[in-house]
Amino acid sequence: MSKRLSLSLLLSIAVIPLCAMGDQVYRMVDDRGQVIFTDSPPKGARQLEKIELPPGPSAESVRSTESRNRAIRKRLDEVQNARSQENQQQNRRIRQAEKALAEAEERLTFAKQLRDEDRQSLAAGVRRIRPAYFERVKKAEAEVEAARNKLEEARKAR
Repeated sequence: MSKRLSLSLLLSIAVIPLCAMGDQVYRMVDDRGQVIFTDSPPKGARQLEKIELPPGPSAESVRSTESRNRAIRKRLDEVQNARSQENQQQNRRIRQAEKALAEAEERLTFAKQLRDEDRQSLAAGVRRIRPAYFERVKKAEAEVEAARNKLEEARKAR
């Protein structure tokens, strides 16, 4: 940190509390060359400078600022609450979509199970799978795909 920046920072830290008090501030340089700020004039200071501080804010200005700050805090709380509720709704939609996908996948697994009624006996002892089985599996696969798409949409909306 440069000396000029350090000095500015020190000045700010030293003068700000004094501004609130409304007292006089003196700036001096000691024998080692360090700058010192004080509220009473030191004896035997080589370089002494009286700093005129501007008056502090008026009571009306302080009340106005506090009022604005309360309004800002209130609005911030409202926005945070709205955002929190929106996030909760989004999380609910995602959980519902995940549940719907799990149920659709379960139905697909069940639909893929080959049952006796899914087989058809033909002449000469040949058996084949009925078209209804393939339709049932195709419908269940379409439900799974739709549930996946819904879940993806819910996650993207986050």
